[in-house]
Amino acid sequence: MIVDSDAAVGYSTDWTGRHHGPVDAVVRPASTAEVTSVLALCSRRGVVVIPQGGNTGLVGGGVAGRRELGPVVILSAARLQRLDPVDDLSGTVTAGAGITLAGIHAHVQGTGWRYPVDFGARDRATLGGMIATNAGGARAARFGSTRARLIGIEAVLADGTVVGHLNRPSKDNTGYDLAGLLCGSEGTLGVVTAATVSLVATPRHRSTALVWMTGLRESVALGVGLRRSVGAVEAVEFLDGACIDALAEAGRRVQPSARSALLVEAGADVDPTDVLARAIEGQPGVSSVSVATDDRSAAELWELRDAVPEVIRQMGIPLKVDVAVPLPRLGEVLDLLPSVVGAVDPDARLFRFGHGGDGNIHVNIIGALDRRRLIDSVLQLVVGVGGTISAEHGVGVDKTDLLGLVRSPAELDAFAAIKSALDPDGLLNPGVIVGQAGIH
Repeated sequence: MIVDSDAAVGYSTDWTGRHHGPVDAVVRPASTAEVTSVLALCSRRGVVVIPQGGNTGLVGGGVAGRRELGPVVILSAARLQRLDPVDDLSGTVTAGAGITLAGIHAHVQGTGWRYPVDFGARDRATLGGMIATNAGGARAARFGSTRARLIGIEAVLADGTVVGHLNRPSKDNTGYDLAGLLCGSEGTLGVVTAATVSLVATPRHRSTALVWMTGLRESVALGVGLRRSVGAVEAVEFLDGACIDALAEAGRRVQPSARSALLVEAGADVDPTDVLARAIEGQPGVSSVSVATDDRSAAELWELRDAVPEVIRQMGIPLKVDVAVPLPRLGEVLDLLPSVVGAVDPDARLFRFGHGGDGNIHVNIIGALDRRRLIDSVLQLVVGVGGTISAEHGVGVDKTDLLGLVRSPAELDAFAAIKSALDPDGLLNPGVIVGQAGIH
């Protein structure tokens, strides 16, 4: 179960390549009982434990990073592979923390149910990691993020105590919601070993369209309008002109003259294609539309959207700033971002893409010379319109000291009190979430 430090290289660096740190050992428990043994032993010895899922995080929350921690053990959830049959009556499934998002999707396929949380890292991202960061993805505006899907949870606290229930009724108001508390805690309060999640019915018909647009503001406006006029819309994804150029440079088929693109998907028991087409036709800024005619062509459209982070990364390690703003201010913030970034680094290359249904913007910057100043400038813009400094990727070590921008001192004190109660020795992922807040 223990891997020596020479074999731990793959666990010591995160997906961005920016965060890495020393690892003394990696443990890969295959059961809740083994997780309990590991945490109890580390607690007695005062050894720091950093839980790690698929290691697809972008803010340094799953590796040792720059923290002065002493001996560090990475606890990988990869072998927590429990996967129960779908409960057809309740529309739920129980899975281990190491099951990937793609694995859940494949497991429930053909049952009449589906798990609606979805994003590009589905082949590597694990359920435990998704719970740790409250991951959302493309369909969060309609179906909610991971916390909204949680029915039950099983977790192990820092001292090895097992807490939670996996098979509780969906309506249960008996006190504190431990599942909701642990979701989004980024491994600072306990190690999730399994969870029961709620599914949604698979629609009989699906319609997917990629709309090539003349401008980003027009894409945002169209996306908001489609969610209002086409009730079956599940996903609204936007890309700016820089993303389209990057896809073209990588050899992908795009419309080079387009300065924005909007990927829209609707699902319903009655074919929504005609309704969606009528809602798009004649709208300002629409250049052309690519409509999927079957599952394969729909997958090809989604693959183009999913490829954006990778083609950007091929140009260099990007600075990634994951934020969200109120929908009425989304277009305004997208318009202001080039000048905000340009004022710090005129030579930086800015990419804007994200989820048009919930105001989540993935700001990617290549060639950033002053990383700290760029982050501060982007976040000041976002916070100034009532936005948040993290919408999907968590807080990690990147944003712990910035939580004071969006959380009050009383809230931060409450965070620290909860951390102290569940992990009094501070051995679980120290330096994440609970820390000194403020820009510096």
